[in-house]
Amino acid sequence: RPGVSTDLNVSWFSPAPGDSTVLVEATVLKSGRTLAFVQVDIRREKDGVLVAQGRMTKFLS
Repeated sequence: RPGVSTDLNVSWFSPAPGDSTVLVEATVLKSGRTLAFVQVDIRREKDGVLVAQGRMTKFLS
């Protein structure tokens, strides 16, 4: 649904060189009538190390 981000947070844990491939997995933690909460994990493809994790709160219109 259309909406707007009300909060966005990214935590960085490990480097990912510019020529590396990363895997991105997004999970909807909860989606209600007016708010949705999403988590995104970014991992290096070669070894599965967590590079970054983001969380977002979205206001749903």
